[in-house]
Amino acid sequence: MKSSSTISLKTVKKMFKPFPLDIVLLALNRAYRKWLQGDNSYNLHILKECEQGNPLFYWIVAETARHAIAWCLKRRYNSPIQLNYGKAITQQQIEQLMDVAMAVQLNLPVRSSEAMSHLTSDPFLDTGCRLWLPQYLLQRSSQYRIGQTILLYKKASERRQQRDHRFPLSEYNSILSSVLGCPLDFFLLSCLQLQGISLSNNPCITFQRAIPIDDRKYDNSIYDSHSSGVITPSITPVIKLLSASPHEILEKAQQQLGRNDEFVMIDAPNPLLSYPLIQPFSDRPDYLIAPVPHLLAEWLYEPFIDKLFSKCNGIFTNKHLSEIFEEYVGLLAELCSPDHQPWIHESDLQKGYSNSVVDWVKDLDDMVILIDAKRTFMENVKRYRSLPDDWEDPVDYLVKGVHQAATFWNNVKKGKVPALLKSRNKPAIAVIVTHMDSDYRALHSHTKKAIDTRWKDINAPLPIPWLILAIDRYEQIMTQWSQINDAKWLGNILWKAAKAENPKQILDEIPVIQEGPLCAEEEALVTKFKKEVEQQKISKK
Repeated sequence: MKSSSTISLKTVKKMFKPFPLDIVLLALNRAYRKWLQGDNSYNLHILKECEQGNPLFYWIVAETARHAIAWCLKRRYNSPIQLNYGKAITQQQIEQLMDVAMAVQLNLPVRSSEAMSHLTSDPFLDTGCRLWLPQYLLQRSSQYRIGQTILLYKKASERRQQRDHRFPLSEYNSILSSVLGCPLDFFLLSCLQLQGISLSNNPCITFQRAIPIDDRKYDNSIYDSHSSGVITPSITPVIKLLSASPHEILEKAQQQLGRNDEFVMIDAPNPLLSYPLIQPFSDRPDYLIAPVPHLLAEWLYEPFIDKLFSKCNGIFTNKHLSEIFEEYVGLLAELCSPDHQPWIHESDLQKGYSNSVVDWVKDLDDMVILIDAKRTFMENVKRYRSLPDDWEDPVDYLVKGVHQAATFWNNVKKGKVPALLKSRNKPAIAVIVTHMDSDYRALHSHTKKAIDTRWKDINAPLPIPWLILAIDRYEQIMTQWSQINDAKWLGNILWKAAKAENPKQILDEIPVIQEGPLCAEEEALVTKFKKEVEQQKISKK
């Protein structure tokens, strides 16, 4: 079946209805694992131009799972559990379900025409960007998510409090615990184990395969899911946060969109972003399937910040979340610097200078790098609305960041910034690091045109070369820099990208490597846990 613009929800229901939900989710998990391993035998029309392993496949799997949750027969859900693994779906059948799911998502006008009509007024807010962004969120998969979470939500907050005693660290830690329901380290270990199980040949998750550490039946490797082992005491809160039943997912979609109709499940954000684990049986809340396993780790990005954002109060505010992000950007830069020397923080730049500054500066002998962190975060529900007003703040933050860096550097060149008097005659580049969703908006030519246009409107000073990087891209670049014994490499690659017509093409040449400080943080977490378990085994004997 080829995607068709005439596809209807009636057709979708008819195709999905004969299949039990758990069987479809397991088939999607199997398809995901095959594709991850380089098996590109899925003959889908939408993939005809894709190389094997292309993350577009993750989106297809996630959107097919969305429809399965909505339309598959629930006879198993409301009856005593029935496990019949003999009724596996054939590859041809799952391909047909994927194809029809894509046809619906690409062709049904589920967003209101009135809202969509506004999208052509601003090239930065074009329809393509708006439709593409939700797809990207389902494709995104970072090798550094665990390490990022440790540095961002633990070490960066501690460092911020050391820098500024007014930072409410105790209140932040209290909020962190209330959101996760357990210590951060335990939560991350659970995510690793659950993802490992979901990527195995036996991907069903049950409490029998993830039991409390008190039972002392620990697998030697946290990634080994072939025996019934242990993870941590955090399995209950983790499953509570990361899983949902089909009914709970439908209710959540209705709440997000404020309506109840047959388009809700299609128009709302894909539920797997918030609930990567699905409960296909009403009487087995501990029986779970992850059709897109890497979304277990990706929960630590958007859904996690959504949870923290919702807990902000009069003591710990949205401003403090931004300060943690700013601290993380600088902390990673220092950890990845070949010379291991600290970067100049804004507090030092402000000594003897009263105007706006950037967050971090590094003099690399032949070039000066200016970094400004902009946590351009939007609430999850707003990110999927088709109303341009919801998107104005992130654009303004980016404009402000570039404008601020350019103004600051002009004053550096005039000798007005005592901390950088020796650097004022050197070339410089401004890098705006954003908690934005993707490089699509950060590096898109439309973004650059929009910022250039706004510069003209506000009579901004002559800009220095600048580049906007999504946090995932920033981590990729910094990790590569940490493995190169050349401090000048960073300035050269950033300068080249900033001057290029298509900066993404330049930056795509940088490999994603499993080395560096972020990977070291994950490795240290697992190693520490394994040592503690072994010591407990010895003491028990």
